[in-house]
Amino acid sequence: MTRQNDLPHKRKWKAGSILSACFRALQNTVFVVWLIVALASMSLTASLWAAYATWQVAQLTYRVGEMAIQHRRTMARAIAKARLRRLASAIPFVGAGAAIYFERQTYNEWRELYPEGTTDDYACDMASLTAEVVDEVFQGLPTAVRPSDRLVRNFAPDCKT
Repeated sequence: MTRQNDLPHKRKWKAGSILSACFRALQNTVFVVWLIVALASMSLTASLWAAYATWQVAQLTYRVGEMAIQHRRTMARAIAKARLRRLASAIPFVGAGAAIYFERQTYNEWRELYPEGTTDDYACDMASLTAEVVDEVFQGLPTAVRPSDRLVRNFAPDCKT
């Protein structure tokens, strides 16, 4: 006769343990599915953000390129004008006429910006701009050769702003 201890051990399944195992499996499956969906949505969001950032960089690069070309054209034009002015001023009679012509052109450009301005306003604007440039030039000179500030102020017109 065999005793009960000699029989191989068989597990007895109960309804509660089966439901518990099924619930744990379902719980793990739900977590894995949620994790996959979360990672996929984060990956998609990161990809869209990277694509948008790349698009913005491309747009800004294009604008900077356009601005650089525009700046080069403006600078080339200003250099050509300055060269023409120097050339025209090298010839005395032509230089006087050219100086008058160029000053008139500058005045007309100023009038477009300030249609209500008068010639006195124009003279004051040009004098203040010239004073700024002259001051920068004088600051670059050694103090021994630099004129005094009072002497420079005496040449500037008295403008009321």
